[in-house]
Amino acid sequence: MNRKVLIGMLVIVAVLVLTGCGKKKEEEKKPETNVEEKTNVEETQVEDTAPPVPEEDYELYTDDKKMVFRDGDNYSLYFYNGTKVTGHQYYIDYGTVEKANEALENYEKPKNVNKITTNGRFLVLEYAKSEYSNLTIYKLRNQYGDYEILPDK
Repeated sequence: MNRKVLIGMLVIVAVLVLTGCGKKKEEEKKPETNVEEKTNVEETQVEDTAPPVPEEDYELYTDDKKMVFRDGDNYSLYFYNGTKVTGHQYYIDYGTVEKANEALENYEKPKNVNKITTNGRFLVLEYAKSEYSNLTIYKLRNQYGDYEILPDK
């Protein structure tokens, strides 16, 4: 009986060792293929569109003068002094500068928005003071509790 158990365990160990070694060889081959594919994709993208601009250029980060809340590809920026909110902008990410500029041409300005501009790939809505005059940073945190707050730069 002991021999059967010992032989069974040796067979299981041998199968696991052989299976583990086979996966490593497959994984070693895959990165080489992926590197070639990525290089071709990157070359194609560079020719078709402008290179992506880093987010830091758009100042989408929280600091001691503004809070940034993220909702998917859109961002709500609230400027504040002390605890009082002093400004509100909404950034809509269109992915490319061209798409953002096209959206600007076709966007109908809501009544509660003072100005609409673009900033790189973003369409930026600057809200009227009446939309944020009664807000504090504490109310914002309660209101946007489920949203991601972007960290400090």
